[in-house]
Amino acid sequence: MKVCIFLDGLDEYKGDHELIANFFHETTKSAPNIKICVLSWPLLGFGGIVAGLPCLRFQDLSFQDIKFYVNENLSKHREFRQLLENEPIQATLLVKDIVNRANGVFLWVRLVVKSLREGLGNYDHLADLQDRLDELPRYLEQLYEHTLGLAHKIYKPHAYRIFQIVRAAKKQGTIIRHKEGEYGPLTTIALSFAAEETTSIYGNPLIRNLDPAYIKERCERIEGVLKTWCAGLLKVQTPYNTMHKHWKRRVQCLHRTARDYLESPQVVLL
Repeated sequence: MKVCIFLDGLDEYKGDHELIANFFHETTKSAPNIKICVLSWPLLGFGGIVAGLPCLRFQDLSFQDIKFYVNENLSKHREFRQLLENEPIQATLLVKDIVNRANGVFLWVRLVVKSLREGLGNYDHLADLQDRLDELPRYLEQLYEHTLGLAHKIYKPHAYRIFQIVRAAKKQGTIIRHKEGEYGPLTTIALSFAAEETTSIYGNPLIRNLDPAYIKERCERIEGVLKTWCAGLLKVQTPYNTMHKHWKRRVQCLHRTARDYLESPQVVLL
């Protein structure tokens, strides 16, 4: 029998990275019929073990895709099309600069393009867009901190409250189990009520079904809040075949790295 194993996110392993990398390496050496393909962020613990083995760097393969993404999303904006017409060389160099800085990280590119599109909406010149790019951190955690710092100060207490609710919901999910599996995910309608500072069952003891239009309104509002108050660090996922069922949309972190950032010791959630 010949076996091929694919492992994604080996960097998320909580134990000794060098030990587990060495285990996989020794396994393939002792069993020629077993091949293992591992995907991971570059870590020092893997360096000496994988040296000389077949290897691909994702950023070398995704360059053209990222370039296409940046061009496609910026070119959709009327102001950038105007800049391309008036200053084609400088506008092209800006796109090239973004792609070169991305280092293969699509999420970083997505956040940067979002910032630049906001600048285009403010009628920024190319020099202003370049300044925006230059001030954005090169690493995701620093970029999250920077992005959250840009949120208006009056929104921050509300954002921290939502972050705490999302964290509590996740913790609850690891403790409470249903027969079918884990505790249900946090939905937009649940978050809309949980995030209300004035929510109380004492003033309105009447239990009734919620009007679908009312549910839709609440869900759309909380989705907008996540984009503004929470600086885009949380997102709404719509499960398959539930496009029009607003109450089934789930609230999640933008990315695993965003989750790790919000749960890290250096982030103080009030």
